[in-house]
Amino acid sequence: MIVLDEKVVGESINALDFFKDFSEETRTVFTKICQVRQYEDGEWVIEEGDLNETPYILIEGSVNILKGENVVETITEHGSFIGEISFASKENISCAKVIADGEVKLLSFNSKELREVLGMNNPSLKLSCLMKFAHNNIHKIDETNVKIASLMEQKLSLDNDS
Repeated sequence: MIVLDEKVVGESINALDFFKDFSEETRTVFTKICQVRQYEDGEWVIEEGDLNETPYILIEGSVNILKGENVVETITEHGSFIGEISFASKENISCAKVIADGEVKLLSFNSKELREVLGMNNPSLKLSCLMKFAHNNIHKIDETNVKIASLMEQKLSLDNDS
């Protein structure tokens, strides 16, 4: 993993939809608490079961999400969150392994400083961030529901063929 310079962080923040409604001042705050990390193919980002307080946003490339040794999802949509569930949980334990699928760039948040920014006396910023996290997770739930429905249809089809 390589950490890229602050200029790349600022460019990435300005390019991501997550930050588009924030003021220049707020984007500057995020520039100071984030890093852009570059991973090579096969390099792990998050290990299942490990302590992980770092949320990420996918900037370039794609990552595989694994449960055990099985790939359960490949995230390709730039702007997608990764690791936000363990960041938000009390235990901060990762529920899946995340591995780079090719060269990947991720924006990583310093979790302690992100919690401080969200705890500042700025309710509109906190609400905006929480709504964006929620929107991302609703999108993931919708995608999961489609996959479950497809698997159920396949099972019914196999059962009917038997």
